[in-house]
Amino acid sequence: MAAKLTHIEGLRQSLHLLEHQEGREQELAHRLRERHLFRYACLGAVGPDIFYFYHILSRKKNARSLYWGNLAHHSRVFELVLNFLDIIRETRHADTREKLTAFALGYISHCAIDIITHPYIFYISGDYYSENPDQATKAQENHLRVEYILDSHLVYHRWGMTPREYNFKQYIAGTDETDDAVGRGIDRDIWQLWVRALERTHASEFKHFYVGSPHRIEKGD
Repeated sequence: MAAKLTHIEGLRQSLHLLEHQEGREQELAHRLRERHLFRYACLGAVGPDIFYFYHILSRKKNARSLYWGNLAHHSRVFELVLNFLDIIRETRHADTREKLTAFALGYISHCAIDIITHPYIFYISGDYYSENPDQATKAQENHLRVEYILDSHLVYHRWGMTPREYNFKQYIAGTDETDDAVGRGIDRDIWQLWVRALERTHASEFKHFYVGSPHRIEKGD
């Protein structure tokens, strides 16, 4: 997968290309340019990789979250997106439906970029899923290095910036203390969309391996 800056830039480039189309595509791009919706689209653009971020905080959480990260990237991805869209269609409140749609479109952009970058990154970083733990660990470390190098190259080539100078946080919705969540966390409507779609897509896995409550955000979720 690409790292977070590449996914944000990929989404921004997609909107730029859509702006030069006609009709519905251009209208969609202009709508997603609005700050509140753009931030939800950006959250979707990095969303599938959130499961991999726990390694920084907790080895125990990392082991649990990697399971869902791998499912999100390699199992029934198209079905998950279709379930996003079905749930959005079932949503009655227009404002909620709009932000969920922005998130889903950002999520789709993540999938598209991973399809392009995955073969290259896996080829040069090693066997990420090797049964040999030392080999797998080395490949995972290399994977992160390659992603960060790609991020660095892209933002410097495009904007003349370093990753430290790139203000990533401004693009991401769902991390404000005012959000309806436990402390600082993901927007509740986005969380419900995600959990419901995961439950529909991976019913057996959800029943046996989901940690937490499917009905409310709990501390640590």
